[in-house]
Amino acid sequence: MFSKAQLKTVGRVTGPVDNRMNVTSNDVYLFDMATLVENGGGEIEPAFASYLLDFARQRTCYLISHAGYTDIMSCVPAQVRRAFTGIFAVSGTEHWYQDDLVHQFEHEFSDDLYEFVVKMVQMSGYPEKLAPSLDSGSASLGICLAGTNATRRQKRKYVNWELQHQELSGFMDEFRVRFPEYSICRDTDASLLITPSSFSPLTVRDHISDNHGSARIVGYVSQGTAYGFAKPLCQDLSGAGILSLVEGAGDVAQLLSYEKRRLSLEEQAEIVRFPLLKEI
Repeated sequence: MFSKAQLKTVGRVTGPVDNRMNVTSNDVYLFDMATLVENGGGEIEPAFASYLLDFARQRTCYLISHAGYTDIMSCVPAQVRRAFTGIFAVSGTEHWYQDDLVHQFEHEFSDDLYEFVVKMVQMSGYPEKLAPSLDSGSASLGICLAGTNATRRQKRKYVNWELQHQELSGFMDEFRVRFPEYSICRDTDASLLITPSSFSPLTVRDHISDNHGSARIVGYVSQGTAYGFAKPLCQDLSGAGILSLVEGAGDVAQLLSYEKRRLSLEEQAEIVRFPLLKEI
């Protein structure tokens, strides 16, 4: 997937390293929400939220998530959300700014598709299955077989069972045969995401390029996101920008600390080059 990348490890963080590390003035940062919260859920830790807020006020930052905007609001404090230049929710099908919906991709799913999903859920062999969670967005359909309102413990139990039986893989294979006009991927270890093939997460890149010209995109994403709903976007970033696969907020904080040092050195270099302009 990341064939063009030069891999480097920073702590537990692995990702491509761009040779043009001195070109930083127009970098745009893209954060995967899954990397900002611990254990895949809950609100961002206050200390880290403050650190992220400080960085977002200095640089152009975007957020992307498979979650809906209501879930993002419950995880990301208002100050932090509003410091971002934009937020791409529901796997990029919705674009938000300052808590206002700017644009959304719309699609009406067919009755045949819903009937097929219901049938496959009913055929699941998971012995402790609950009523499945079907989360329908404007152009997406999320399916969590661990169940509606499943606890973290119940989700982990389902994931352990799924690792042994690989039921979701069979579900995806059959879906692709029946509905080639749609894309299906692993959204999380316990859920699937369906979107029309007419939608691509590359629209996130296009939006950033349209608004920031030749800016280089620096992305911090989880492995699930990189190989899930944002795979085409991450493949693109691995060649044209910088992409780091991170495990959580601690890794992001480590990388942001590095970025802040670069910013400081860059500012010092500008003062040396243009001392009179800085004084003015």
